[in-house]
Amino acid sequence: MPKLTLAFKGRLLSIHHLGERPLTIGRDPSAGLRIESLAVAPQHAELVPSGPGYLLLALDPAFPVLLNQERVDQASLSHGDEIQIGKHRLTYSEESLALAPPAPEPAPIEVKDEDEEEPSSGLLPAYLQVQSGRRIGHIVFCRRAVTRLDRLGAAEVMITREGDRYHLLRLEGSREVRLGGIPITTTAEVRLNDCDLIEIGELRLRFFSGRPAPQPG
Repeated sequence: MPKLTLAFKGRLLSIHHLGERPLTIGRDPSAGLRIESLAVAPQHAELVPSGPGYLLLALDPAFPVLLNQERVDQASLSHGDEIQIGKHRLTYSEESLALAPPAPEPAPIEVKDEDEEEPSSGLLPAYLQVQSGRRIGHIVFCRRAVTRLDRLGAAEVMITREGDRYHLLRLEGSREVRLGGIPITTTAEVRLNDCDLIEIGELRLRFFSGRPAPQPG
């Protein structure tokens, strides 16, 4: 099942599963995917099933819709496309990679790693979000002293934790490793900061240092 990953300023907000019916995106409470922002029109855009995929339609000329940083009135979506609605970004993926089962009706879903439990403190731990490839949108929490990324096919690096500080450790491997666009060529630990982009060959990961846990109700 295709899905949209909604983010704001690099922070994951929700996963929205797409169905067989058109999906309206906007500020209005009736929108199927509501974004409460003055930069978003009441009826901003619509995703319409078209053949095996979806067609993106801009609904309000006063509020632009950007697809991969270019304004569009309508366009067919491909796996990995990035849609900008106001200041929010939605990543379209054609495979369902959610870490929780989809609801019967399309609805925002909080994402967590399938091997982790919800933290009891007021902050979620640091985590990595996959931003490329087949596992786009996947979340890996960095709750342990050492987090290996073998499951993502990224055995070249691991994330270490000391208190509330996190570091990237380069291991042996043939692929290039970059942090914030800068190649990492030594095996010394490099401090990670919020929203840092990690690139391991073609794999892109965004590091987040943690955020407030959602409040019940």
